[in-house]
Amino acid sequence: MFKDTLTWGSSGDWVLQIINRDGSKPTAGQFLSTDTITSAWWQGQNYAALFAPTVSWFSADNGQVNFNVSNSQCATLEQSGEYLFNVTVARDGVSSVVFEGAITILPAPGTGPSTTSYWGTTTVVPYCKYADVLAVAPWVARVQSTDFDQEGFLTQRLQTRQWYDQVLLNNYRGAFVGLFETHSTMAFAFGYAGWRRSLGPSPSLITYLANNYLLVKPYVVNANAHWAASLIGLNQIGRDNSLVSYGAFHRDQAERFAIASTAEVDLNNDGVGELFINVGTTNTLFS
Repeated sequence: MFKDTLTWGSSGDWVLQIINRDGSKPTAGQFLSTDTITSAWWQGQNYAALFAPTVSWFSADNGQVNFNVSNSQCATLEQSGEYLFNVTVARDGVSSVVFEGAITILPAPGTGPSTTSYWGTTTVVPYCKYADVLAVAPWVARVQSTDFDQEGFLTQRLQTRQWYDQVLLNNYRGAFVGLFETHSTMAFAFGYAGWRRSLGPSPSLITYLANNYLLVKPYVVNANAHWAASLIGLNQIGRDNSLVSYGAFHRDQAERFAIASTAEVDLNNDGVGELFINVGTTNTLFS
């Protein structure tokens, strides 16, 4: 499989050489300049395509294709993520994938986390980046495969966000008389009247988390990075059993960071939390 790198936010141009299944190069007439060529770029597995790179014939007789990824397309990707792409040729209603490859997006200077926006222009919304996972578990880099675990273990990091969101939902105590400094909307944020709290999670908090109102502070990143590492480590059973103990270690670390934290939810997008959830507090039914 063809592999290369591209710096985040930059454009990339390649001339791709199609190779026949027997290892030979195409001969004149095998491909025609009138053949339609298209391309798709995606995160791996069966995720939907993120965008279509620009492709055109460089030399149809020689089976060579111009392939381009623009600056704006590259800027939507995650640094250190690995992506798959293919090139398809169609003629008379019959199409065939003639080229496949993988591109790793290299970090660019000055594009790291900031106080105003942790994610910047990326479309990915876990609470930790691949670089955060590597910071607490450098061994993760050696178990990534181009056949799965694409884009810096995106699946595991999304599962980690779901875990952390559920932790917050389980520990949110709600309030029928309002929380400190919140006396109107927040007075009824839990959504239920009376002194007895519901057995179910808060509908309001579910909405806040879905709308990315949680302030992604360092303790949130650390807890999520460790939990993602734990999922990766525990998933090595049968592949590298020595790493399973690493997974158990990172699971314990994630729980330590989580229970020592107070989550902050920003309800008015001013960068300051208005709703607070003490994750380390025992959450009883009547409290």
